[in-house]
Amino acid sequence: MVRLGVITQDNMGIPTPQEHASDDQKYWESRATFPPSHDIADRLPDSARARLIGLREELKGARWMVSAVFEDLQVAREKRDHLETAIKELSKFGYAENHARMVVERKSLAEAQGELKRIGEKYAERSGRAQSFQALIGNIERYLQGHSEKIVIALPHAFTLPQGVPLQEALDGKRREIQDLRKKILATKNAPIPAADAKRMAREWVERLAESGRIDVAPLLERRGTPVLAVLGSIEAFSHGTRSQREIPNAAGLIAWIHRKALIAALDVEIDLHADDGRALSDANQKTQLLELKKDMLRAERDEESLIEMATAQGGQIERRPDADPRAILGLSGEMPEARRVGS
Repeated sequence: MVRLGVITQDNMGIPTPQEHASDDQKYWESRATFPPSHDIADRLPDSARARLIGLREELKGARWMVSAVFEDLQVAREKRDHLETAIKELSKFGYAENHARMVVERKSLAEAQGELKRIGEKYAERSGRAQSFQALIGNIERYLQGHSEKIVIALPHAFTLPQGVPLQEALDGKRREIQDLRKKILATKNAPIPAADAKRMAREWVERLAESGRIDVAPLLERRGTPVLAVLGSIEAFSHGTRSQREIPNAAGLIAWIHRKALIAALDVEIDLHADDGRALSDANQKTQLLELKKDMLRAERDEESLIEMATAQGGQIERRPDADPRAILGLSGEMPEARRVGS
Protein backbone atom coordinates (compact mmCIF):
# COMPACT_ATOMS: atom_id res chain seq x y z
CA MET A 1 0.00 0.00 0.00
CA VAL A 2 1.31 3.47 -0.88
CA ARG A 3 1.57 5.88 2.01
CA LEU A 4 0.70 9.26 0.52
CA GLY A 5 0.18 11.04 3.86
CA VAL A 6 -1.11 10.52 7.37
CA ILE A 7 -4.87 10.95 7.37
CA THR A 8 -6.05 12.67 10.53
CA GLN A 9 -9.16 14.55 11.55
CA ASP A 10 -7.13 17.77 11.46
CA ASN A 11 -5.61 17.61 8.03
CA MET A 12 -8.32 15.47 6.32
CA GLY A 13 -5.74 13.53 4.36
CA ILE A 14 -3.65 16.49 3.21
CA PRO A 15 0.10 15.73 3.67
CA THR A 16 1.82 17.89 6.29
CA PRO A 17 4.81 20.11 5.41
CA GLN A 18 7.03 17.61 7.23
CA GLU A 19 5.83 14.83 4.96
CA HIS A 20 6.41 17.03 1.90
CA ALA A 21 9.99 17.48 3.08
CA SER A 22 10.76 13.75 2.75
CA ASP A 23 13.60 12.98 0.40
CA ASP A 24 13.33 11.94 -3.26
CA GLN A 25 14.03 8.30 -2.46
CA LYS A 26 10.73 7.97 -0.62
CA TYR A 27 8.94 9.53 -3.59
CA TRP A 28 10.42 7.14 -6.11
CA GLU A 29 9.79 4.14 -3.82
CA SER A 30 6.13 5.11 -3.62
CA ARG A 31 5.99 5.46 -7.40
CA ALA A 32 7.56 2.03 -7.88
CA THR A 33 4.96 0.34 -5.68
CA PHE A 34 1.95 2.14 -7.15
CA PRO A 35 -0.33 -0.41 -8.82
CA PRO A 36 -0.11 -0.26 -12.64
CA SER A 37 -3.13 0.83 -14.67
CA HIS A 38 -5.22 -1.99 -16.10
CA ASP A 39 -6.66 0.23 -18.81
CA ILE A 40 -5.19 -0.80 -22.16
CA ALA A 41 -5.42 2.82 -23.31
CA ASP A 42 -2.72 3.78 -20.81
CA ARG A 43 -0.25 1.49 -22.58
CA LEU A 44 -0.73 3.22 -25.94
CA PRO A 45 1.35 5.99 -27.47
CA ASP A 46 -0.29 9.41 -27.12
CA SER A 47 -1.86 9.60 -30.58
CA ALA A 48 -3.43 6.13 -30.39
CA ARG A 49 -4.56 6.69 -26.80
CA ALA A 50 -6.27 9.93 -27.77
CA ARG A 51 -8.18 8.16 -30.53
CA LEU A 52 -9.32 5.32 -28.29
CA ILE A 53 -10.39 7.71 -25.54
CA GLY A 54 -12.25 9.75 -28.17
CA LEU A 55 -14.12 6.66 -29.33
CA ARG A 56 -15.09 5.84 -25.77
CA GLU A 57 -16.44 9.36 -25.33
CA GLU A 58 -18.47 8.97 -28.51
CA LEU A 59 -19.86 5.72 -27.12
CA LYS A 60 -20.91 7.52 -23.94
CA GLY A 61 -22.68 10.10 -26.05
CA ALA A 62 -24.40 7.42 -28.11
CA ARG A 63 -25.59 5.67 -24.96
CA TRP A 64 -26.90 8.94 -23.54
CA MET A 65 -28.88 9.51 -26.74
CA VAL A 66 -30.39 6.04 -26.40
CA SER A 67 -31.32 6.75 -22.79
CA ALA A 68 -32.97 10.04 -23.71
CA VAL A 69 -35.09 8.47 -26.45
CA PHE A 70 -35.97 5.55 -24.20
CA GLU A 71 -37.61 7.94 -21.75
CA ASP A 72 -39.67 9.42 -24.62
CA LEU A 73 -40.53 5.89 -25.71
CA GLN A 74 -41.85 5.03 -22.26
CA VAL A 75 -44.00 8.17 -22.17
CA ALA A 76 -45.39 7.40 -25.66
CA ARG A 77 -46.23 3.83 -24.64
CA GLU A 78 -48.00 5.01 -21.50
CA LYS A 79 -50.01 7.52 -23.54
CA ARG A 80 -51.05 4.85 -26.06
CA ASP A 81 -51.97 2.41 -23.28
CA HIS A 82 -54.00 5.11 -21.50
CA LEU A 83 -55.97 5.89 -24.67
CA GLU A 84 -56.59 2.21 -25.42
CA THR A 85 -57.91 1.78 -21.86
CA ALA A 86 -60.11 4.85 -22.22
CA ILE A 87 -61.65 3.55 -25.44
CA LYS A 88 -62.36 0.18 -23.82
CA GLU A 89 -64.08 1.94 -20.92
CA LEU A 90 -66.19 4.01 -23.30
CA SER A 91 -67.20 0.83 -25.13
CA LYS A 92 -68.23 -0.76 -21.84
CA PHE A 93 -70.52 2.20 -21.12
CA GLY A 94 -72.18 1.78 -24.51
CA TYR A 95 -70.60 4.60 -26.48
CA ALA A 96 -71.04 3.99 -30.22
CA GLU A 97 -68.07 4.24 -32.57
CA ASN A 98 -69.55 7.32 -34.20
CA HIS A 99 -70.06 9.10 -30.89
CA ALA A 100 -68.19 12.40 -30.77
CA ARG A 101 -66.15 11.45 -27.72
CA MET A 102 -65.26 8.04 -29.20
CA VAL A 103 -64.21 9.72 -32.45
CA VAL A 104 -61.93 12.10 -30.55
CA GLU A 105 -60.36 9.26 -28.53
CA ARG A 106 -59.84 7.15 -31.67
CA LYS A 107 -58.13 10.08 -33.39
CA SER A 108 -55.93 10.66 -30.36
CA LEU A 109 -55.03 6.95 -30.27
CA ALA A 110 -54.04 6.97 -33.95
CA GLU A 111 -51.83 9.99 -33.33
CA ALA A 112 -50.30 8.33 -30.26
CA GLN A 113 -49.61 5.13 -32.21
CA GLY A 114 -47.95 7.16 -34.97
CA GLU A 115 -45.84 9.00 -32.42
CA LEU A 116 -44.89 5.74 -30.73
CA LYS A 117 -43.82 4.26 -34.07
CA ARG A 118 -41.72 7.34 -34.87
CA ILE A 119 -40.00 7.31 -31.48
CA GLY A 120 -39.56 3.53 -31.67
CA GLU A 121 -37.77 3.85 -35.00
CA LYS A 122 -35.53 6.58 -33.57
CA TYR A 123 -34.79 4.38 -30.55
CA ALA A 124 -33.92 1.41 -32.78
CA GLU A 125 -31.62 3.58 -34.91
CA ARG A 126 -29.80 5.07 -31.92
CA SER A 127 -29.65 1.76 -30.09
CA GLY A 128 -28.17 0.10 -33.19
CA ARG A 129 -25.55 2.85 -33.45
CA ALA A 130 -24.59 2.42 -29.78
CA GLN A 131 -24.33 -1.35 -30.19
CA SER A 132 -22.20 -0.90 -33.31
CA PHE A 133 -19.91 1.46 -31.39
CA GLN A 134 -19.68 -1.02 -28.52
CA ALA A 135 -18.73 -3.81 -30.93
CA LEU A 136 -16.09 -1.63 -32.58
CA ILE A 137 -14.45 -0.64 -29.29
CA GLY A 138 -14.66 -4.22 -28.02
CA ASN A 139 -12.85 -5.46 -31.14
CA ILE A 140 -10.18 -2.78 -30.80
CA GLU A 141 -9.57 -3.48 -27.11
CA ARG A 142 -9.39 -7.25 -27.67
CA TYR A 143 -6.85 -6.65 -30.43
CA LEU A 144 -4.77 -4.40 -28.19
CA GLN A 145 -4.89 -6.89 -25.31
CA GLY A 146 -3.40 -9.51 -27.63
CA HIS A 147 -0.62 -7.25 -28.91
CA SER A 148 0.00 -4.79 -26.06
CA GLU A 149 3.69 -5.71 -25.71
CA LYS A 150 4.63 -4.13 -29.02
CA ILE A 151 2.52 -1.16 -30.14
CA VAL A 152 3.99 0.54 -33.22
CA ILE A 153 2.61 3.80 -34.60
CA ALA A 154 2.33 4.18 -38.38
CA LEU A 155 3.68 7.10 -40.34
CA PRO A 156 1.04 9.79 -41.00
CA HIS A 157 -1.43 8.57 -43.63
CA ALA A 158 -1.74 10.99 -46.53
CA PHE A 159 -5.17 11.10 -48.16
CA THR A 160 -6.67 13.83 -50.30
CA LEU A 161 -10.32 13.99 -51.23
CA PRO A 162 -10.58 13.94 -55.05
CA GLN A 163 -11.52 17.36 -56.38
CA GLY A 164 -15.22 17.74 -57.08
CA VAL A 165 -16.19 14.48 -55.34
CA PRO A 166 -18.62 14.88 -52.40
CA LEU A 167 -17.33 13.42 -49.16
CA GLN A 168 -20.20 10.94 -48.74
CA GLU A 169 -19.78 9.72 -52.31
CA ALA A 170 -16.05 9.19 -51.74
CA LEU A 171 -16.78 7.27 -48.54
CA ASP A 172 -19.36 5.05 -50.25
CA GLY A 173 -16.88 4.32 -53.02
CA LYS A 174 -14.14 3.51 -50.51
CA ARG A 175 -16.42 1.09 -48.67
CA ARG A 176 -17.29 -0.64 -51.94
CA GLU A 177 -13.56 -0.97 -52.59
CA ILE A 178 -13.12 -2.54 -49.14
CA GLN A 179 -15.90 -5.04 -49.85
CA ASP A 180 -14.33 -5.94 -53.22
CA LEU A 181 -10.92 -6.44 -51.60
CA ARG A 182 -12.48 -8.63 -48.92
CA LYS A 183 -14.01 -10.84 -51.62
CA LYS A 184 -10.68 -11.04 -53.45
CA ILE A 185 -8.87 -12.01 -50.25
CA LEU A 186 -11.41 -14.76 -49.56
CA ALA A 187 -11.20 -16.02 -53.15
CA THR A 188 -7.40 -16.09 -52.93
CA LYS A 189 -7.48 -17.99 -49.64
CA ASN A 190 -9.88 -20.55 -51.14
CA ALA A 191 -8.05 -20.90 -54.45
CA PRO A 192 -7.27 -24.56 -55.31
CA ILE A 193 -3.73 -25.76 -55.95
CA PRO A 194 -2.56 -26.42 -59.54
CA ALA A 195 -3.01 -29.94 -60.91
CA ALA A 196 0.76 -30.39 -61.24
CA ASP A 197 1.28 -29.60 -57.55
CA ALA A 198 -1.60 -31.88 -56.58
CA LYS A 199 -0.11 -34.76 -58.58
CA ARG A 200 3.27 -34.26 -56.95
CA MET A 201 1.72 -34.26 -53.50
CA ALA A 202 -0.36 -37.34 -54.38
CA ARG A 203 2.77 -39.23 -55.48
CA GLU A 204 4.51 -38.32 -52.23
CA TRP A 205 1.49 -39.56 -50.29
CA VAL A 206 1.43 -42.86 -52.22
CA GLU A 207 5.14 -43.36 -51.58
CA ARG A 208 4.65 -42.88 -47.83
CA LEU A 209 1.63 -45.16 -47.81
CA ALA A 210 3.47 -47.85 -49.80
CA GLU A 211 6.45 -47.74 -47.46
CA SER A 212 4.15 -48.14 -44.47
CA GLY A 213 2.74 -51.33 -46.02
CA ARG A 214 6.03 -52.90 -47.14
CA ILE A 215 6.32 -56.59 -46.18
CA ASP A 216 9.32 -57.45 -44.01
CA VAL A 217 11.08 -60.47 -45.62
CA ALA A 218 14.06 -60.52 -43.22
CA PRO A 219 12.63 -63.37 -41.08
CA LEU A 220 12.32 -65.53 -44.22
CA LEU A 221 15.83 -64.78 -45.41
CA GLU A 222 17.33 -65.40 -41.98
CA ARG A 223 15.48 -68.72 -41.53
CA ARG A 224 13.52 -67.25 -38.60
CA GLY A 225 10.04 -67.55 -40.06
CA THR A 226 7.73 -66.18 -42.69
CA PRO A 227 7.43 -62.65 -44.13
CA VAL A 228 5.77 -60.19 -41.73
CA LEU A 229 2.88 -57.96 -42.74
CA ALA A 230 2.92 -54.36 -41.61
CA VAL A 231 0.30 -53.61 -38.99
CA LEU A 232 -1.58 -50.46 -37.98
CA GLY A 233 -1.96 -51.51 -34.38
CA SER A 234 -3.91 -53.98 -32.32
CA ILE A 235 -7.32 -54.39 -30.77
CA GLU A 236 -8.52 -56.30 -27.74
CA ALA A 237 -10.61 -59.33 -28.66
CA PHE A 238 -12.61 -61.89 -26.63
CA SER A 239 -13.19 -65.48 -27.71
CA HIS A 240 -14.78 -68.16 -25.52
CA GLY A 241 -14.08 -66.07 -22.44
CA THR A 242 -10.44 -65.52 -23.33
CA ARG A 243 -9.01 -62.08 -23.87
CA SER A 244 -6.36 -61.57 -26.56
CA GLN A 245 -4.70 -58.89 -28.69
CA ARG A 246 -5.28 -59.06 -32.42
CA GLU A 247 -3.18 -57.11 -34.86
CA ILE A 248 -4.78 -54.92 -37.53
CA PRO A 249 -2.97 -55.37 -40.84
CA ASN A 250 -2.12 -52.27 -42.87
CA ALA A 251 -4.29 -53.24 -45.85
CA ALA A 252 -4.18 -49.84 -47.55
CA GLY A 253 -0.41 -49.71 -47.25
CA LEU A 254 -0.07 -53.24 -48.61
CA ILE A 255 -2.22 -52.40 -51.65
CA ALA A 256 -0.17 -49.25 -52.31
CA TRP A 257 3.06 -51.25 -52.02
CA ILE A 258 1.86 -53.86 -54.50
CA HIS A 259 0.06 -51.51 -56.93
CA ARG A 260 2.06 -48.34 -56.51
CA LYS A 261 2.13 -47.29 -60.19
CA ALA A 262 -1.51 -48.14 -60.76
CA LEU A 263 -2.58 -46.09 -57.72
CA ILE A 264 -0.54 -43.08 -58.88
CA ALA A 265 -2.02 -43.32 -62.37
CA ALA A 266 -5.55 -43.51 -60.96
CA LEU A 267 -4.96 -40.47 -58.79
CA ASP A 268 -3.58 -38.51 -61.76
CA VAL A 269 -6.79 -39.21 -63.69
CA GLU A 270 -8.94 -38.19 -60.71
CA ILE A 271 -6.97 -34.96 -60.23
CA ASP A 272 -7.31 -34.02 -63.92
CA LEU A 273 -11.05 -34.62 -63.64
CA HIS A 274 -11.55 -32.21 -60.72
CA ALA A 275 -8.70 -29.68 -61.06
CA ASP A 276 -9.44 -26.02 -61.84
CA ASP A 277 -6.17 -24.53 -63.04
CA GLY A 278 -8.01 -21.37 -64.13
CA ARG A 279 -8.40 -20.43 -60.44
CA ALA A 280 -5.47 -22.37 -59.06
CA LEU A 281 -2.53 -20.76 -57.26
CA SER A 282 0.73 -22.23 -56.11
CA ASP A 283 1.58 -21.77 -52.43
CA ALA A 284 4.14 -19.09 -53.33
CA ASN A 285 1.75 -17.17 -55.60
CA GLN A 286 -1.05 -17.39 -53.05
CA LYS A 287 1.20 -15.99 -50.32
CA THR A 288 2.39 -13.13 -52.55
CA GLN A 289 -1.12 -12.19 -53.69
CA LEU A 290 -2.53 -12.29 -50.16
CA LEU A 291 0.26 -10.04 -48.94
CA GLU A 292 -0.48 -7.44 -51.63
CA LEU A 293 -4.25 -7.63 -51.18
CA LYS A 294 -3.95 -7.16 -47.41
CA LYS A 295 -1.70 -4.13 -47.94
CA ASP A 296 -4.33 -2.68 -50.29
CA MET A 297 -7.03 -3.48 -47.74
CA LEU A 298 -5.26 -1.66 -44.91
CA ARG A 299 -4.58 1.33 -47.16
CA ALA A 300 -8.27 1.46 -48.14
CA GLU A 301 -9.34 1.26 -44.49
CA ARG A 302 -6.94 4.08 -43.59
CA ASP A 303 -8.53 6.14 -46.41
CA GLU A 304 -11.97 5.33 -44.99
CA GLU A 305 -10.92 6.50 -41.53
CA SER A 306 -9.52 9.72 -43.02
CA LEU A 307 -12.86 10.38 -44.71
CA ILE A 308 -14.74 9.78 -41.46
CA GLU A 309 -12.44 12.21 -39.64
CA MET A 310 -13.03 14.79 -42.39
CA ALA A 311 -16.79 14.39 -41.96
CA THR A 312 -16.50 14.71 -38.17
CA ALA A 313 -14.44 17.90 -38.52
CA GLN A 314 -17.25 19.33 -40.67
CA GLY A 315 -19.85 18.50 -38.04
CA GLY A 316 -21.03 15.29 -39.69
CA GLN A 317 -21.69 11.99 -38.00
CA ILE A 318 -20.70 8.82 -39.86
CA GLU A 319 -20.86 5.42 -38.23
CA ARG A 320 -17.71 3.31 -38.33
CA ARG A 321 -17.88 -0.35 -39.28
CA PRO A 322 -17.70 -2.63 -36.19
CA ASP A 323 -15.16 -4.84 -37.98
CA ALA A 324 -12.88 -2.00 -39.08
CA ASP A 325 -9.17 -2.75 -38.74
CA PRO A 326 -7.90 -1.42 -35.35
CA ARG A 327 -4.64 -0.46 -37.06
CA ALA A 328 -6.54 1.91 -39.37
CA ILE A 329 -8.67 3.37 -36.56
CA LEU A 330 -5.77 4.01 -34.16
CA GLY A 331 -3.09 4.80 -36.73
CA LEU A 332 -1.00 1.73 -35.93
CA SER A 333 1.73 0.33 -38.15
CA GLY A 334 1.01 -2.28 -40.80
CA GLU A 335 3.92 -4.21 -39.31
CA MET A 336 1.64 -5.17 -36.45
CA PRO A 337 -0.40 -8.37 -36.89
CA GLU A 338 -3.73 -8.02 -38.66
CA ALA A 339 -6.89 -8.37 -36.62
CA ARG A 340 -8.86 -11.59 -36.77
CA ARG A 341 -12.22 -11.03 -38.41
CA VAL A 342 -15.32 -13.20 -38.39
CA GLY A 343 -15.51 -15.23 -41.59
CA SER A 344 -11.95 -14.41 -42.70
